[in-house]
Amino acid sequence: MDDACDRVRRRAYGPPVVDAPGDSLAQLRAWASSAFPAQDWRRAEHHHGAFHDVLVLPGEVALRAPLGGGGLARATREVGVLRAVEQVSLGVAVPPALSDVVQHGEQCGYLVGALPGAAEPAPAWPLLRDAFAALLDQLAATSTHLDLPPPRTWCGGSCFPAVVAPDLLSLLGGCAALAERAVSALLELPPPRRPGLVHGDFGGHNLLWADGRPSALIDWDHACTGDPATDVAPLVGAHGVAAVSEVVEDDEVLQRAMVHRATLPLQVAAAAHLAGRWALRDHALGSFARRCEEGTLHDPTGAVPDRW
Repeated sequence: MDDACDRVRRRAYGPPVVDAPGDSLAQLRAWASSAFPAQDWRRAEHHHGAFHDVLVLPGEVALRAPLGGGGLARATREVGVLRAVEQVSLGVAVPPALSDVVQHGEQCGYLVGALPGAAEPAPAWPLLRDAFAALLDQLAATSTHLDLPPPRTWCGGSCFPAVVAPDLLSLLGGCAALAERAVSALLELPPPRRPGLVHGDFGGHNLLWADGRPSALIDWDHACTGDPATDVAPLVGAHGVAAVSEVVEDDEVLQRAMVHRATLPLQVAAAAHLAGRWALRDHALGSFARRCEEGTLHDPTGAVPDRW
Protein backbone atom coordinates (compact mmCIF):
# COMPACT_ATOMS: atom_id res chain seq x y z
CA MET A 1 0.00 0.00 0.00
CA ASP A 2 1.44 3.41 -0.90
CA ASP A 3 1.90 6.15 1.68
CA ALA A 4 -0.93 8.31 0.29
CA CYS A 5 -3.52 5.54 0.69
CA ASP A 6 -2.19 4.71 4.13
CA ARG A 7 -2.72 8.35 5.11
CA VAL A 8 -6.29 8.27 3.74
CA ARG A 9 -7.09 5.25 5.87
CA ARG A 10 -5.48 6.58 9.05
CA ARG A 11 -7.02 10.04 8.65
CA ALA A 12 -10.52 8.66 8.15
CA TYR A 13 -10.48 6.10 10.93
CA GLY A 14 -11.77 7.07 14.34
CA PRO A 15 -14.18 5.80 16.97
CA PRO A 16 -17.29 4.11 15.58
CA VAL A 17 -20.15 6.46 14.76
CA VAL A 18 -23.47 5.28 16.15
CA ASP A 19 -26.77 6.86 15.16
CA ALA A 20 -28.03 8.32 18.41
CA PRO A 21 -31.62 7.40 19.33
CA GLY A 22 -34.21 9.59 20.93
CA ASP A 23 -33.18 13.23 20.93
CA SER A 24 -30.87 13.18 17.87
CA LEU A 25 -33.51 14.77 15.63
CA ALA A 26 -34.15 17.52 18.16
CA GLN A 27 -30.41 18.16 18.31
CA LEU A 28 -30.22 18.35 14.52
CA ARG A 29 -33.11 20.84 14.38
CA ALA A 30 -31.45 22.94 17.08
CA TRP A 31 -28.15 22.88 15.19
CA ALA A 32 -29.89 23.83 11.93
CA SER A 33 -31.66 26.73 13.64
CA SER A 34 -28.29 28.01 14.85
CA ALA A 35 -26.41 27.47 11.57
CA PHE A 36 -29.19 28.62 9.22
CA PRO A 37 -31.54 30.82 11.29
CA ALA A 38 -33.47 32.23 8.32
CA GLN A 39 -35.50 29.00 8.07
CA ASP A 40 -38.01 27.53 10.51
CA TRP A 41 -36.58 24.03 10.90
CA ARG A 42 -39.21 23.03 13.46
CA ARG A 43 -41.61 22.24 10.62
CA ALA A 44 -39.08 20.48 8.38
CA GLU A 45 -39.51 16.89 7.25
CA HIS A 46 -36.69 14.56 8.32
CA HIS A 47 -35.08 11.99 6.01
CA HIS A 48 -32.31 9.69 7.20
CA GLY A 49 -29.98 8.54 4.41
CA ALA A 50 -26.95 6.30 4.30
CA PHE A 51 -24.46 9.16 4.66
CA HIS A 52 -26.62 12.20 5.50
CA ASP A 53 -29.38 13.46 7.71
CA VAL A 54 -31.67 15.68 5.65
CA LEU A 55 -34.20 18.28 6.78
CA VAL A 56 -36.60 19.37 4.04
CA LEU A 57 -38.87 22.39 3.90
CA PRO A 58 -40.98 21.29 0.90
CA GLY A 59 -40.84 23.68 -2.01
CA GLU A 60 -38.19 25.79 -0.29
CA VAL A 61 -34.89 24.37 0.88
CA ALA A 62 -33.21 21.24 2.23
CA LEU A 63 -30.38 20.92 4.74
CA ARG A 64 -27.91 18.08 4.17
CA ALA A 65 -25.84 17.16 7.22
CA PRO A 66 -23.14 14.49 6.69
CA LEU A 67 -23.09 11.52 9.03
CA GLY A 68 -19.84 10.00 10.25
CA GLY A 69 -16.21 10.98 10.16
CA GLY A 70 -14.73 13.28 7.54
CA GLY A 71 -18.01 15.12 7.17
CA LEU A 72 -16.51 18.54 6.46
CA ALA A 73 -14.35 17.28 3.59
CA ARG A 74 -17.25 15.29 2.14
CA ALA A 75 -19.68 18.19 2.40
CA THR A 76 -17.19 20.57 0.78
CA ARG A 77 -16.72 18.15 -2.13
CA GLU A 78 -20.49 17.70 -2.50
CA VAL A 79 -21.13 21.44 -2.71
CA GLY A 80 -18.41 21.73 -5.34
CA VAL A 81 -20.03 18.94 -7.34
CA LEU A 82 -23.44 20.61 -7.20
CA ARG A 83 -22.01 23.91 -8.39
CA ALA A 84 -20.39 22.13 -11.31
CA VAL A 85 -23.47 20.20 -12.40
CA GLU A 86 -25.72 23.25 -12.04
CA GLN A 87 -24.30 24.22 -15.44
CA VAL A 88 -25.73 21.07 -17.04
CA SER A 89 -29.00 20.92 -18.95
CA LEU A 90 -30.48 17.43 -18.68
CA GLY A 91 -34.14 18.11 -19.34
CA VAL A 92 -34.82 17.70 -15.60
CA ALA A 93 -33.94 19.88 -12.64
CA VAL A 94 -30.70 19.49 -10.69
CA PRO A 95 -30.61 20.65 -7.04
CA PRO A 96 -28.77 23.96 -6.70
CA ALA A 97 -26.35 24.56 -3.84
CA LEU A 98 -27.75 27.49 -1.85
CA SER A 99 -24.95 27.89 0.68
CA ASP A 100 -21.37 27.11 1.45
CA VAL A 101 -20.68 24.48 4.11
CA VAL A 102 -21.28 25.76 7.65
CA GLN A 103 -19.63 24.07 10.62
CA HIS A 104 -20.64 24.67 14.22
CA GLY A 105 -18.99 22.39 16.73
CA GLU A 106 -18.61 18.88 15.33
CA GLN A 107 -21.61 19.16 12.99
CA CYS A 108 -21.59 20.65 9.51
CA GLY A 109 -24.11 21.01 6.73
CA TYR A 110 -25.20 22.97 3.69
CA LEU A 111 -28.38 24.04 1.95
CA VAL A 112 -29.73 22.91 -1.42
CA GLY A 113 -32.87 23.85 -3.26
CA ALA A 114 -35.88 21.61 -2.58
CA LEU A 115 -37.05 20.62 -6.05
CA PRO A 116 -40.60 20.01 -7.26
CA GLY A 117 -41.84 16.46 -7.62
CA ALA A 118 -41.73 13.33 -5.51
CA ALA A 119 -40.36 9.82 -5.71
CA GLU A 120 -42.70 7.53 -7.63
CA PRO A 121 -43.35 4.43 -5.48
CA ALA A 122 -43.55 1.91 -8.32
CA PRO A 123 -43.49 3.40 -11.81
CA ALA A 124 -44.15 0.94 -14.62
CA TRP A 125 -41.08 -0.24 -16.50
CA PRO A 126 -42.08 1.52 -19.77
CA LEU A 127 -42.08 4.85 -17.91
CA LEU A 128 -38.77 4.12 -16.24
CA ARG A 129 -37.25 2.76 -19.44
CA ASP A 130 -38.03 5.92 -21.39
CA ALA A 131 -36.87 8.18 -18.56
CA PHE A 132 -33.61 6.28 -18.11
CA ALA A 133 -32.91 6.26 -21.84
CA ALA A 134 -33.42 10.03 -22.15
CA LEU A 135 -31.29 10.84 -19.10
CA LEU A 136 -28.45 8.51 -20.09
CA ASP A 137 -28.38 10.14 -23.52
CA GLN A 138 -28.25 13.60 -21.93
CA LEU A 139 -25.46 12.58 -19.56
CA ALA A 140 -23.44 11.13 -22.42
CA ALA A 141 -23.90 14.30 -24.46
CA THR A 142 -22.77 16.61 -21.65
CA SER A 143 -19.36 18.27 -21.80
CA THR A 144 -16.75 16.42 -19.77
CA HIS A 145 -14.87 19.62 -18.94
CA LEU A 146 -16.72 20.13 -15.67
CA ASP A 147 -14.72 20.56 -12.47
CA LEU A 148 -15.57 17.20 -10.90
CA PRO A 149 -13.62 14.82 -8.65
CA PRO A 150 -12.10 11.58 -9.99
CA PRO A 151 -14.24 8.43 -10.10
CA ARG A 152 -15.09 6.81 -6.75
CA THR A 153 -13.72 9.71 -4.71
CA TRP A 154 -16.65 9.21 -2.32
CA CYS A 155 -15.38 5.72 -1.38
CA GLY A 156 -11.63 6.31 -1.42
CA GLY A 157 -10.90 7.13 -5.06
CA SER A 158 -7.64 5.57 -6.19
CA CYS A 159 -7.27 4.23 -2.64
CA PHE A 160 -10.52 2.25 -2.84
CA PRO A 161 -8.67 -1.06 -3.52
CA ALA A 162 -6.41 -0.37 -0.52
CA VAL A 163 -9.47 -0.03 1.71
CA VAL A 164 -10.98 -3.27 0.41
CA ALA A 165 -7.70 -5.13 0.96
CA PRO A 166 -7.00 -5.77 3.73
CA ASP A 167 -9.63 -3.92 5.75
CA LEU A 168 -12.82 -5.32 4.20
CA LEU A 169 -11.47 -8.64 2.96
CA SER A 170 -10.77 -9.65 6.54
CA LEU A 171 -14.49 -9.27 7.29
CA LEU A 172 -15.79 -11.24 4.31
CA GLY A 173 -14.72 -14.75 5.22
CA GLY A 174 -15.29 -17.19 2.39
CA CYS A 175 -16.33 -14.41 0.00
CA ALA A 176 -13.02 -12.56 0.28
CA ALA A 177 -11.50 -14.14 -2.83
CA LEU A 178 -14.49 -13.12 -4.96
CA ALA A 179 -14.32 -9.61 -3.58
CA GLU A 180 -10.67 -9.35 -4.48
CA ARG A 181 -11.40 -10.70 -7.95
CA ALA A 182 -14.30 -8.26 -8.45
CA VAL A 183 -12.10 -5.26 -7.57
CA SER A 184 -9.34 -6.52 -9.86
CA ALA A 185 -11.82 -6.91 -12.73
CA LEU A 186 -12.96 -3.33 -12.21
CA LEU A 187 -9.41 -1.99 -12.23
CA GLU A 188 -8.56 -4.01 -15.34
CA LEU A 189 -11.34 -2.49 -17.45
CA PRO A 190 -9.81 -0.55 -20.33
CA PRO A 191 -10.67 3.17 -20.44
CA PRO A 192 -14.14 3.80 -21.86
CA ARG A 193 -14.27 4.73 -25.52
CA ARG A 194 -16.03 7.95 -24.61
CA PRO A 195 -16.02 9.20 -21.00
CA GLY A 196 -19.10 11.09 -19.94
CA LEU A 197 -20.75 12.88 -17.06
CA VAL A 198 -21.51 10.21 -14.48
CA HIS A 199 -24.20 10.74 -11.82
CA GLY A 200 -22.72 7.93 -9.73
CA ASP A 201 -25.90 6.76 -7.96
CA PHE A 202 -28.23 6.62 -10.92
CA GLY A 203 -31.66 5.01 -10.70
CA GLY A 204 -35.30 5.39 -9.85
CA HIS A 205 -34.52 6.07 -6.18
CA ASN A 206 -32.97 9.42 -7.13
CA LEU A 207 -35.52 10.42 -9.76
CA LEU A 208 -38.40 12.74 -8.84
CA TRP A 209 -41.66 12.80 -10.78
CA ALA A 210 -44.39 15.39 -11.35
CA ASP A 211 -47.51 14.98 -13.51
CA GLY A 212 -46.33 11.57 -14.69
CA ARG A 213 -42.99 12.87 -15.98
CA PRO A 214 -39.46 12.97 -14.53
CA SER A 215 -38.93 16.36 -12.92
CA ALA A 216 -35.56 16.18 -11.13
CA LEU A 217 -32.45 14.06 -10.66
CA ILE A 218 -31.12 14.41 -7.11
CA ASP A 219 -28.22 13.18 -4.91
CA TRP A 220 -25.16 13.98 -7.03
CA ASP A 221 -22.68 13.18 -4.26
CA HIS A 222 -20.84 10.55 -6.35
CA ALA A 223 -20.71 12.49 -9.63
CA CYS A 224 -17.55 12.44 -11.72
CA THR A 225 -16.35 12.35 -15.29
CA GLY A 226 -15.82 8.71 -16.13
CA ASP A 227 -17.23 5.48 -17.49
CA PRO A 228 -20.91 5.78 -18.55
CA ALA A 229 -21.29 2.11 -17.55
CA THR A 230 -21.05 3.32 -13.95
CA ASP A 231 -24.58 4.71 -14.25
CA VAL A 232 -25.86 1.62 -16.04
CA ALA A 233 -24.62 -0.64 -13.21
CA PRO A 234 -27.32 0.22 -10.63
CA LEU A 235 -29.97 -0.13 -13.34
CA VAL A 236 -28.70 -3.66 -13.99
CA GLY A 237 -28.88 -4.34 -10.26
CA ALA A 238 -32.46 -3.10 -10.00
CA HIS A 239 -33.94 -4.42 -13.25
CA GLY A 240 -31.59 -7.03 -14.69
CA VAL A 241 -29.33 -6.82 -17.70
CA ALA A 242 -32.01 -8.18 -20.06
CA ALA A 243 -34.40 -5.33 -19.26
CA VAL A 244 -31.63 -2.71 -19.31
CA SER A 245 -30.60 -3.90 -22.78
CA GLU A 246 -33.83 -2.24 -23.95
CA VAL A 247 -32.32 1.06 -22.84
CA VAL A 248 -28.62 0.44 -23.57
CA GLU A 249 -28.00 -1.19 -26.93
CA ASP A 250 -24.20 -1.16 -26.71
CA ASP A 251 -23.21 -4.63 -25.46
CA GLU A 252 -19.77 -3.39 -24.38
CA VAL A 253 -21.39 -0.91 -22.01
CA LEU A 254 -23.63 -3.65 -20.60
CA GLN A 255 -20.62 -5.91 -20.07
CA ARG A 256 -18.74 -3.14 -18.27
CA ALA A 257 -21.83 -2.29 -16.22
CA MET A 258 -21.97 -5.85 -14.83
CA VAL A 259 -18.33 -5.52 -13.75
CA HIS A 260 -19.13 -2.23 -11.99
CA ARG A 261 -22.25 -3.70 -10.41
CA ALA A 262 -20.31 -6.49 -8.71
CA THR A 263 -18.34 -3.91 -6.68
CA LEU A 264 -21.19 -1.56 -5.70
CA PRO A 265 -21.72 -3.00 -2.19
CA LEU A 266 -17.94 -2.96 -1.67
CA GLN A 267 -17.92 0.73 -2.58
CA VAL A 268 -20.65 1.48 -0.03
CA ALA A 269 -18.78 -0.61 2.55
CA ALA A 270 -15.52 1.24 1.86
CA ALA A 271 -17.18 4.65 2.20
CA ALA A 272 -18.89 3.59 5.42
CA HIS A 273 -15.63 2.16 6.76
CA LEU A 274 -13.81 5.43 6.08
CA ALA A 275 -16.61 7.34 7.83
CA GLY A 276 -16.63 5.03 10.85
CA ARG A 277 -20.18 3.87 10.16
CA TRP A 278 -19.72 0.24 11.08
CA ALA A 279 -23.38 -0.86 10.92
CA LEU A 280 -23.73 0.45 7.36
CA ARG A 281 -20.40 -1.13 6.40
CA ASP A 282 -21.45 -4.52 7.73
CA HIS A 283 -24.83 -4.29 6.01
CA ALA A 284 -23.14 -3.59 2.67
CA LEU A 285 -20.69 -6.45 3.19
CA GLY A 286 -23.63 -8.70 4.00
CA SER A 287 -25.23 -7.73 0.69
CA PHE A 288 -22.03 -8.64 -1.15
CA ALA A 289 -21.79 -11.99 0.65
CA ARG A 290 -25.42 -12.82 -0.09
CA ARG A 291 -24.97 -12.09 -3.79
CA CYS A 292 -21.86 -14.25 -3.86
CA GLU A 293 -23.77 -17.14 -2.32
CA GLU A 294 -26.75 -16.67 -4.66
CA GLY A 295 -24.62 -16.25 -7.78
CA THR A 296 -26.10 -12.79 -8.42
CA LEU A 297 -22.97 -10.70 -8.04
CA HIS A 298 -23.16 -9.16 -11.52
CA ASP A 299 -26.86 -9.41 -12.27
CA PRO A 300 -29.92 -10.37 -10.21
CA THR A 301 -30.74 -13.17 -12.67
CA GLY A 302 -27.28 -14.69 -12.47
CA ALA A 303 -25.82 -13.37 -15.74
CA VAL A 304 -22.07 -12.78 -15.76
CA PRO A 305 -19.85 -10.68 -18.02
CA ASP A 306 -18.09 -12.53 -20.82
CA ARG A 307 -14.61 -12.12 -19.32
CA TRP A 308 -15.41 -13.06 -15.73
